[in-house]
Amino acid sequence: PHYTFRMGEFDVFTGIPGHGKTSFCFQLMMNGSMLYGWKWGVFSPENYPIGELYETLVEMYIGKTSDIESAYRMTIAEYKRGISFVNKHFFFVYPEDSFALNNVLDRFKHLVLRKGIKGVLVDPFNQIDHNMNGLSEALYVAETLNTIRRFTKNYHLKFIVVAHPITMRSDKGGMDNEVPTAYRIAGGSNWYNKADNIITVHRPNPRDFRFQKLVGVPTGAPVKLKYDRPSNRFLNYDGTYPLRDLVNISDDLTPY
Repeated sequence: PHYTFRMGEFDVFTGIPGHGKTSFCFQLMMNGSMLYGWKWGVFSPENYPIGELYETLVEMYIGKTSDIESAYRMTIAEYKRGISFVNKHFFFVYPEDSFALNNVLDRFKHLVLRKGIKGVLVDPFNQIDHNMNGLSEALYVAETLNTIRRFTKNYHLKFIVVAHPITMRSDKGGMDNEVPTAYRIAGGSNWYNKADNIITVHRPNPRDFRFQKLVGVPTGAPVKLKYDRPSNRFLNYDGTYPLRDLVNISDDLTPY
C-alpha cells in the first residue's frame, strides 16, 4: 500500500489548483467510510452551498451519475441509499461568525463528542481567517500547524489539510506545470517538518499522485490513477474500483 489511514496523523495534500486535490481527498474519505465506517467533519467553504458536493459524494458512493440526461444515471432507490450513507458519515461545518482556526476546531470538537467522527478535512487552508499578530509568515505557519498537530493528537483523529502552492510561473511568464512540493506552500519547510504525510495531486491525464513524505514508508515513483467523471471516482489505472462490491449489499449486511 502507498498510503494508509492512521488516526493521530496530520496529512497535507497539495497540487496546482484545478488538478483534483479536493476530489481525491473526498475519494479517500469515502473509502474510509465504506471500509471502516469512519465519520468525517468537513470545513470546505468553497463548496457552499453544499448541494453539489452532496451530489458528488452520492455519485462517488453509488458509482453512477445523478444527471437526469444520462442513460447511466442511478435509480431513485440508489440515490436515496447514497443520501442516507452520506448523511451518516459526513458532517459539514460553516461557522458564520468567523473562519478563525480555533472556531473551526471547536466545531470539530463538537462533532467528535456528539457524532464520533474519526477524521476531519480543512479545504483549503487559505480559507481560514488568518491573524498573524505581527508574526512573520514562517513563524505564524509553524504555530498554526503546531495547533493542528496538538488537536490531532488530543482527539486521536486523521486531520487532512488541502494547501495550495504559491503561484507557479515558468521563465516565459506562463503557468508552470512543474510538480509542486510542500516547500512551494506558503510557509515553506514548516509543512514538510510538521506533517506526517504529504501527497501531491498532479495532472496531466492520468493523474499522478506523488507521495513526498509517508510515516515509516519510503516514497518512490508516482502512483497513476484514472478519474471517471460519470461516477466521480478515481479508479485504478486498469479501470477497476476495488470497493465496488461494498455498495450494493443489502441493508442488513451493511456494517456501518
